[in-house]
Amino acid sequence: MEKNSVKYGVIAGLISVLYALLLYFTDQTFNMALGSVSLVISLYFMWKACQDDRTLQGGFASFREMFSSAFITYAVATIFAVIFQYVLLTMIDPGLVDIQVEKTMEQTAKILEWGGLEEGSAEYEKALADAEQEAIPSLKGSLFGYMGALIFGALISLIFGAAMKKNKPPHIAVDDETEHLIEK
Repeated sequence: MEKNSVKYGVIAGLISVLYALLLYFTDQTFNMALGSVSLVISLYFMWKACQDDRTLQGGFASFREMFSSAFITYAVATIFAVIFQYVLLTMIDPGLVDIQVEKTMEQTAKILEWGGLEEGSAEYEKALADAEQEAIPSLKGSLFGYMGALIFGALISLIFGAAMKKNKPPHIAVDDETEHLIEK
């Protein structure tokens, strides 16, 4: 079962990287709406992995099996995205870091003002400085970003596990790893 999950995770990851390159070459790297297409790509391949794994088991699979299938697919796809983002910002085009920092500062300022902090206050300035530091790519930041993405992926995988599970009917029993219909 893990083979399907890893296979579909690699496919989703590679497609997402190619899509990110397309966004990069069309100057849309920081377009949030277009960037969310990568999530749709991952969702499709999570569904595909669950569907194939359930089919391989005769149309039946437990919640745990479907959760695992979806989560492994997401985790593999996401590692591709995180590595690509890090390489893009640190090696391919380090100039994008300035744009990322600028956009992060603008978004943080809006959030702080919405939260009631006044521009120029000590808390406001500290929050802006922290946001600026976090916007600069680092291995540590990428690792924490990946961990956060895994938490998000686990939540999505819970939904897939619940939606895709299909328990065996009670009249089907397993005997010596061979399924038999029980006559009643």
